[in-house]
Amino acid sequence: MENQKIDEMVAVNAISFQDYPDRESWLEGRKKGVGASEAAAMCGASKYETQNDLYMLKAGLTAPKADNEAMARGRELEGPVRERFMELWGDIFTLDYHPYGMYSRQDLPMLYATIDGVLVTTKRTVLNIGGEKMVVEEGDRVILEIKNPQPRSQQSFNAWAEMPTEYRYQAA
Repeated sequence: MENQKIDEMVAVNAISFQDYPDRESWLEGRKKGVGASEAAAMCGASKYETQNDLYMLKAGLTAPKADNEAMARGRELEGPVRERFMELWGDIFTLDYHPYGMYSRQDLPMLYATIDGVLVTTKRTVLNIGGEKMVVEEGDRVILEIKNPQPRSQQSFNAWAEMPTEYRYQAA
């Protein structure tokens, strides 16, 4: 299911969408469940947050953590990265983006994701995703997920042979 097209997921899982008007409303909506960015913590696989930390946050027993430099940088760079992606790939995709939109399955509304964009293909093409080929037809919708990892040395970048655990849980 890792590379399943969003259209197929919608058809199979009956996806709901809630578009919040602003960040404050969206943050309030996040309290109702567990988001994709919290999936690794929920499964006990995060090096940044424990299951207990997540429980305490969702139960309202602790306040949300203040932004750190990596979080602030990620939000700051997401827009320019999205724009650059569209400069490079705008002949193949159009972009549907809702900064405060939350997607969830109708049968599991407490599990949701705010995604960095939905790409709608304008023509049939073959994508190479992580070494796997994926054919998308005109009108297909695929998820755009943007990551802005901390700058690293070439050696540490080369050691980053596979997607970090937290990202894998988020994308699954």
